[in-house]
Amino acid sequence: GNDMKRYGGKIYIIVNVSSTVEILDASTGNSISQISMIANGTPKQPRYIVFSGAKAYISCYDGYVDVLDTASLTITNRIQVGANPEGLAVSNGKLFVANSGGLNFPNVDSTVSVIDLGSQQEITRITVGKNPGSVQTDPSGEVYVITRGDYASIPSRMHRINPNTHTVVQSFPFDASGI
Repeated sequence: GNDMKRYGGKIYIIVNVSSTVEILDASTGNSISQISMIANGTPKQPRYIVFSGAKAYISCYDGYVDVLDTASLTITNRIQVGANPEGLAVSNGKLFVANSGGLNFPNVDSTVSVIDLGSQQEITRITVGKNPGSVQTDPSGEVYVITRGDYASIPSRMHRINPNTHTVVQSFPFDASGI
């Protein structure tokens, strides 16, 4: 398992290498469904999950975010983003997706995709730094992203993104490996 979150009466477990999403009843722990995350015979390699309204958004290492309807437990859409997306966060009606490009090391990605949740389309990409991974929001809706650099000469950093202007408004001058 790569990520696990409870939403409503269900627990969603993202299983990366097996390319599945296991959904459990939160009260009993019994399996409700197991969703195969395979596209045209190729594993999507799901990474992380976040929720908004009746939808779950799942980053997949194949360069997409899958939209899961939490009532029918079916994938209803695939949204193309940058290379090897990782962490996800929702703020201001938008989904922020860290595009790590980690499978292309040392030529990693350096962007965060911004997806409008109403249209379910990518509206912009924000350049933040090499190898973005974790994304979180604070109570006021500000978005924070950790860029992991190259694990050698480019250090990891934390950056703050304004969710309204889609700009990096602050980069913190300290090493940061997680939020």
